[in-house]
Amino acid sequence: MKFLEKHAEKYMIAFALSDEVRELLRHLENSALLERAQEYTEDFAAVRGSFEGFSAGAETLRDA
Repeated sequence: MKFLEKHAEKYMIAFALSDEVRELLRHLENSALLERAQEYTEDFAAVRGSFEGFSAGAETLRDA
């Protein structure tokens, strides 16, 4: 189980370090950045085959 947790943690860190995600977090009201982050999320997920349960929706980020 530790292996899976560590793998998931590295995966999420790699995602979160992207410019797209960091900029969106700085400017949650910016719809252009939201669109850019969403495209990045989809591209990131495509590399792995899935990214289930994770979205870059502004409402989700604001409520966190």
